Amino acid sequence: MTTDAERPTYTVEDLTIALNTVDRPEFLRAALASLLETTPPGVTLQILFNSSSQATRDATIEQAQAWNGPTRFIHHEQILPIDESHNAALAAVETPLVNFMGDDDLVLDERITRIIETFNATDPVPSVVTSFARRIAGSPDDPVLGSNKDLGPTTVDEWRAWHASGKAFEILWPGAVLRTDLLREIGGWEPDFALSFDNRIFSQMSFHGPVLAVPDRSFGFRIHQNSLSTSKWSDQRHIVRFVAACQEANVEGRPEPTAAEFRAAEDNAPLAERVARNLRDRSGLHFRVGGAKALSGDRFGGATHLARAAVLYPPAFFDKVLDQYGKGSLDAADSATVVILLKNSNQYRVAFYGLLREELREHGISLRLIFSDGLDEDRAKGDQAAIDWAEHRPMREISVRGSTLLWQPAFDAARDADLIITEQASKQLFNIVLVFGQRFLKTRHAFWGHGKNFHAPFEGGDGEGLKRKLTSKAHWFFAYNALSRDAAIDAGMPADRVTSVMNSTDTRRIREVMAALPSDNDAQVRAEVGIGSGPVVTFIGGLYPHKRPEFLVEAAKHLRQLVPDVEFLVIGSGSLAHFVADAAETNDWIHMMGAQYGDERVRLASVATLQMMPGMVGLNIVDAFALGLPTVTTDIAYHSPEIDYLEEGVNGITVSGDPTPVQYATAVAELLGDTERLSRLRDGAYASGSTLSAEDMASRFCEGVRAALAAPRR
Repeated sequence: MTTDAERPTYTVEDLTIALNTVDRPEFLRAALASLLETTPPGVTLQILFNSSSQATRDATIEQAQAWNGPTRFIHHEQILPIDESHNAALAAVETPLVNFMGDDDLVLDERITRIIETFNATDPVPSVVTSFARRIAGSPDDPVLGSNKDLGPTTVDEWRAWHASGKAFEILWPGAVLRTDLLREIGGWEPDFALSFDNRIFSQMSFHGPVLAVPDRSFGFRIHQNSLSTSKWSDQRHIVRFVAACQEANVEGRPEPTAAEFRAAEDNAPLAERVARNLRDRSGLHFRVGGAKALSGDRFGGATHLARAAVLYPPAFFDKVLDQYGKGSLDAADSATVVILLKNSNQYRVAFYGLLREELREHGISLRLIFSDGLDEDRAKGDQAAIDWAEHRPMREISVRGSTLLWQPAFDAARDADLIITEQASKQLFNIVLVFGQRFLKTRHAFWGHGKNFHAPFEGGDGEGLKRKLTSKAHWFFAYNALSRDAAIDAGMPADRVTSVMNSTDTRRIREVMAALPSDNDAQVRAEVGIGSGPVVTFIGGLYPHKRPEFLVEAAKHLRQLVPDVEFLVIGSGSLAHFVADAAETNDWIHMMGAQYGDERVRLASVATLQMMPGMVGLNIVDAFALGLPTVTTDIAYHSPEIDYLEEGVNGITVSGDPTPVQYATAVAELLGDTERLSRLRDGAYASGSTLSAEDMASRFCEGVRAALAAPRR
C-alpha cells in the first residue's frame, strides 16, 4: 500500500504526448488536428520527425502553434529504426508521465483526464494506465468506423490475476500513459521486440505496478492495410509469442529465453503444432486485412479475406469475431439499448420504471420494458399494471416433476440490446440461454434480484445451486439492497460488478398524498369503511402463504381480546385472501379492503397506527415507513431482503422466539398501550421513509446500467 507521503499527485501538466512520425503528412495532420481539439491545456506536445520532409516539418510546426501547452520538436535527418526513434523520444521527455503514438493514431475524445484520475486514485500507484479503444479504418477523413477492442484489466485484482498467469499484456499502445521513470528503468525499447515492443514494455512494467485500462471507449486507433501490423504480421505474431514466453519465465523466476533460443524452439516444435500455428497466423492476417478493407468501403475484398480467415482456422476466426464484436466498452456518450425482461408487471413498480426510463434517456440510453402476465399467484394479488410504453409478451409454463418452469423467450431483445436485465430466477429457462449465450450475442446479461432465495426455509432450496451458478456467470448484478449485494457476492459475482439499488416504492408520492389529505380524512374513512373510534392496526400487502394470513387472523382475534376497541384494516389480496374475508364476515372490526393502490391506498392506510406483519417482510415495509407506521414482525427465517431496513426499536420491532399468535398479539397490545414508545417508533418509521425513494432507486439503477455498459465482458 502506498502512503500519502509516497504517492505522487499527477496533473495534466505532468504529461507529454510524444508523437513520432515518418513522412505521412495527411495522417499526421489528422492526428494533430484531433489532439488539438481534445487535449486539455497544459499537456506537453513532443513531435519527433523521423526523416520527414522539410515541407512536412514546416506545416506541422505551423499547425502546432495552436497547441495550448509546451511544445518540443526533434529532428532526425536519417530514418531511425523504430526502437531507436522511440528511445530518442524518451530521452527528451521532461515530464513524469508520457504517452507515445505514431502519426497513424488518432485521439477521439478527452481520455487524458480520466487516465490521470486513475493514476491518482489507485493503490498501489499504476505503472501504466490505458483506455479502451475503437479500432478504425485507415482514412483520415472518416476515422470513427469500426468495432470495439478489449484492452486488459480494469481493476488491481484483475491485473494481479493476469500478471500471475504469466501472459503478456496485449493492450493497445496509443491509448497508454506510462510513468517515465519506470520506462527508463526497464531500459526503454529493445531491438529484438521491435514489432511488438508495446507488449514487451507493458509486461515488464507490470512488475513495477498495476497495468490498468480505464473502462471507457475513449479513442480510436487507425489500422492501415499496409502498416507493419499487416506487412510484418507473421514476424509480429512470432514476437508476441516471444514476449509471452519471456513474461512467463520472469513470473516463474526462470531466465528469459534469448530470441535465438525461442526461434529454435518454435522451429523444432512437432509438425502438427507448427501447422496449427501457421494456419492460426494466416487466419489472423486475413481477418485483419479483411476488416480493414471492409471498414474502408471495399466490402467484396473484405468479405473475401474474412472467408479465407474462417476456412484457414475456424477456432481463431470465431475467437476474433467474439473479441471484436463486443468485448470493448460502450462510451457513456454512445447510444445504447437496455432491456428489462420480467414475468410480471407490478403496480408498485410503475413510478420506478418511468423514472428509470427518463434517467437513462438523459444519458443517451433507451429502455425497453418487456413483461408477461405472471403466474396464478401473481395475478391473484390484483396488482397487474398497465404501462403504455412497455411491451407485453406471452410466457409459457412448463411442469416438470411437480415444478413449474417458465419459458419467456426474447431472442430479438438479446440480438438488438446492449444489456438485458432479467429476474434472478432459476425457473426462468431463458436465463440459462442468456447466461451461456451472451458470449455469442450482442447483449450482455445482468440479473436483478435478491442475490439468493431468502425464502428457501419456507419453499425448500430446489434450484438454489443452479441459481448460484447462473449468478456467478452474469455480466452484472442489480441487488435489492446491501443484504442482497452480500448474497450475490457470496454466489460468485465480483464485488465491483454489483449495484445495490436500495429497493423502494414511490415514497415521495405517498408523502405528497398524505400532506394533501383533508383534516377530517380520519373521520371520513372511519365512517365510510365502518371503523369504530378505537386504534387501527393494518396489514398492507399480498395475502399468500409467505405472509401467514391464518396466523395474522388468529393474532388479530387475540389482540381484540386484549384491546377491546382495536380495529383491523387489511389492504391486499392474494391466493389466501379468503382467510381474512371469512373472518371479516363474522367480525365487524375486521375490514377487508382488497387490493388498493396509489392514492386510495394512502387515504385508507392513513388512519392506522402500526402495521402487523407476522409473516414475510418485503417491500411493503417501505410503504409503511412512508406512512409513518412501524412494523411488528416475527423472527421467521424467510424474510425478503427488505428486512434489512427494519431497525429494532427504532422503526419497528421483531417478536422473537417463534411466537404463537397469542404471544405476537400480546407484543402488539403492549406497544399500543405504551404511547411514548409507539410515538417514538412512528417517528423513526417516518424518518426511515425519507431515506428510501423511487427517485434514488432509479438513479442508482441508472448508474449501475452505465457501469455495466462500460465494463468489459467477463
